[in-house]
Amino acid sequence: MLQINHVTFFGKALIYMAYSTERPTIHIAAGGNGTRIREGMDYLGFDTGFPKHLLPTGGGETLLGRIVRQAQKLGHVAIHANYDNVRQIGESSDIAPDVALQIARNSNGPLSPVIHDILRTGERSFSSAGDYWADFEWTDFLAFHQEHDQPVSILVGPSVPAKEGARFDVAEDGRVRSWERVEKTTERDLINIGAYIIDPEKLVLKILREMTWHKEDPFNDAMIEQGLMAAYALPTPAFNVNTPEVYASLIQHTSEKAIASPLAVDTRED
Repeated sequence: MLQINHVTFFGKALIYMAYSTERPTIHIAAGGNGTRIREGMDYLGFDTGFPKHLLPTGGGETLLGRIVRQAQKLGHVAIHANYDNVRQIGESSDIAPDVALQIARNSNGPLSPVIHDILRTGERSFSSAGDYWADFEWTDFLAFHQEHDQPVSILVGPSVPAKEGARFDVAEDGRVRSWERVEKTTERDLINIGAYIIDPEKLVLKILREMTWHKEDPFNDAMIEQGLMAAYALPTPAFNVNTPEVYASLIQHTSEKAIASPLAVDTRED
């Protein structure tokens, strides 16, 4: 059974839910401060304090709104915001009203929501960043996860070159062999897009309990070292919107996609 509780917050009903296991919950981390992109917000035409998660992507959608829409095809969605951006996220018109919106309290990294969830429930957990753009279906990602032997799956794909990026070496069978941070990635590199599926195997849970910081670097190190991680690689470009340059490339990409889309033609005779 689904238990629903409502709280009025900034004039809008927020929902926090105790979900059944019939449909999974995808936890979206939207509590980051956007340090690298914040300096370029003026250049992009936004206030310095504007949440990067709400940057428009075209078609009337924000980054976060698009991520929520994709995730809702698989299950429930819980957004984990911070005290600075929760009001703007709550008032965003493209965030569905049935999405749970929470303050990411006691968070010590972007993976805190999913780590807390899997340690609490002991069940398969789903996680997503709130600041990327990628063409994929969560159902396809889950099907990949169910087909291989590793308990941890991540989503990777090619992207535009980015400073201080991370690239992954993925075997033909999807197993992640290694990863590294580099001064600048290339278009040929596979980057971590920011989506995870994690199964509660004993070794995985042991690693998570011992993690001091819930950040991607130590998580990747530990899971890859133990041979626990596989990567679902997308064939099309994805964008981690961490810098103004990447966001500008995203807007160019979506504009080109819109222009290339076939227009409906009226073939009716007069």
